[in-house]
Amino acid sequence: MEYVLLALIVAASVVVIGWPFLREPSADDRVAAVAAGALELVRLREERDAALEALRDLELDWRTNKVAAEDYAALDAELRARASAAIEALEQHQ
Repeated sequence: MEYVLLALIVAASVVVIGWPFLREPSADDRVAAVAAGALELVRLREERDAALEALRDLELDWRTNKVAAEDYAALDAELRARASAAIEALEQHQ
């Protein structure tokens, strides 16, 4: 008797868990298309974050003497310009 009850519980659990995979998807299950402006905003944020992360890494490398002072100055200027351009573009987009 106990095994029958256990088998029923397992079968019911399988049905409950598997139900979303067994039924036809409805309109509520579909994700709406993303607007082009939202994609551009994501791209700008990723660009900003990548530039700021590269600046942070460069600063760490310079402090641990992994980068020469001349290289640091050149890379720092380039990365700051990149980060600044990304931030300005992001501000204009918003």
